[in-house]
Parts: sequence; structure tokens; C-alpha cells
Amino acid sequence: MPDDMIVTTDDLLAMLDTFLADRQGQWWDTLFSRRNTPIPFFVEKPDENLVQMFASGALRSGKTLELGCGHGRNARYFADQDCEIDAVDFSRVAIEWATEFAPLNSHKINYIHDSIYNLILKAATYDIVYDSGCFHHQAPHRRGSYLDLVATVIKPGGSFVLVCFSPEGGGGLTDRQIYEKPWLGSGIGYSEEQLSKIFLPKFVINECRRMRETGQAEPVFGKAFLWVSR
Repeated sequence: MPDDMIVTTDDLLAMLDTFLADRQGQWWDTLFSRRNTPIPFFVEKPDENLVQMFASGALRSGKTLELGCGHGRNARYFADQDCEIDAVDFSRVAIEWATEFAPLNSHKINYIHDSIYNLILKAATYDIVYDSGCFHHQAPHRRGSYLDLVATVIKPGGSFVLVCFSPEGGGGLTDRQIYEKPWLGSGIGYSEEQLSKIFLPKFVINECRRMRETGQAEPVFGKAFLWVSR
């Protein structure tokens, strides 16, 4: 039997991954090695919605999983809110950057260098699952895997918060164009209708709004080309 023969769904997913192999760990390592590049999220500030949700009581301290933690700016805020957090990123360089800026309560943060699809996690483990910028870099064929992961690990009544590109923030490619190129571009921008179509089968969407655009002097990060959903 040929090594690349597709027999199972996992075989198919693995084959499709190879079409977009440029977006693997090395790509992210290169990005995070350019710390002085004017990339919007290369700041030492938590997301404005994250701060607002804790202030309003929409989020409370608990066991937290962050998907695509980058250099740890939101993980550090979760730790400041007395959360125990597993913070995952595909980039070794991003994790190294994150650990350099560990807070005094860094014992609350468990940084993990791996693909989110390699994680071995117990079901119903997390009070909060937080994603700020991971989902919109997932290839279309991985949406089902992503949904299954979040739905499995979150506790009943837990909170799933997603920050992702709106159409203005993404690269403007359709799913078909992504595979024809093949290239994910700057990421996938979603309309509110598209997010509902993807997530409503497994989740209740309590809120979907634009992230508030923030100024440089503010202690929080915010860009209006991003959606905030929970």
C-alpha cells in the first residue's frame, strides 16, 4: 500500500496539511524572531475584551486553556486574575519570548510548545478556553478538529472566547482559493454569518462584536478589524 494512500479521515487531514506546510512551526518562529517589526499584537498589553470581561464578571478565575498564546501577553493577564493557565503555541521562539517575561506568579502559567492538534487533554477540564488569533490561521479542513478540541476540553457551563479576523483583517481568499494557491495568506477573515455557521452547531454565541480600537497610550490592545465572540 502506498505511504500516501488515504484510508482514514486522519490520513486525509494529514495530506491536506502538507498543501499548506509553509504555515508550520518554522514560519511562526521566523515571525516571532522579528520582535521589532511593527506587528500590531507585538505589544505587552492584554486584549481589551479580556480586561472588560473580567471587570464585568463575564469571566471569572478558573482553569484556562489559551490556544495560540504567542509571546504570552494574555496568559500573563490570566495569571494576574488568579487563573491556572495552559498556554499553547506552535512556535518555539514565541514560547521562549513568553518565558522571558514571566510575571511574579508565573507558576500559574504552563507554557506548551506544540500543535493544538497534538495535545492530549482530559475532557471537561477547563473553565475558560481563550483564542486570540489562532483560529483564523487554521486551514479550512481543520475547522472540525478545532471545534472538537474546544467542545471536548471545556467544562459544562464554561466560557469559550474567540478573537479572530473580520473580512477586513483577513487575506480575502475563499476556501477554494486557499487550496488552489495553496496559501493561507495573512489568515482567514470571517463574516459574522460565517462564524455563526461554523460555531452554532456546538456552541451558544452570547455576544459577537468588533474589538474596540485602542490608542497607543491605553493599557490594553484593540483593533477594529477583529471580532470578539463568546
